[in-house]
Amino acid sequence: MQHATPFTLFRLPQGVPPLPADAELLTVKELAARLRVAPSTIWRWAKDGKIQPVRIAGSTRWPVSIIDDALAGRLA
Repeated sequence: MQHATPFTLFRLPQGVPPLPADAELLTVKELAARLRVAPSTIWRWAKDGKIQPVRIAGSTRWPVSIIDDALAGRLA
């Protein structure tokens, strides 16, 4: 049996620079509450490529820094 390494547990979207170790990561519910939208809106934005989540050991999270960048120019 192979053991998972950090390289297989964490995947950033293509073109996204590495995240700092202390990067704040949000769940879909946390992000939706912060932006005052429905979780389905978050998923739609992700599907449309407006925001890019990261996958960590099978969980989907959104880095606050990436979301801040998206809000600054691409979501409007």
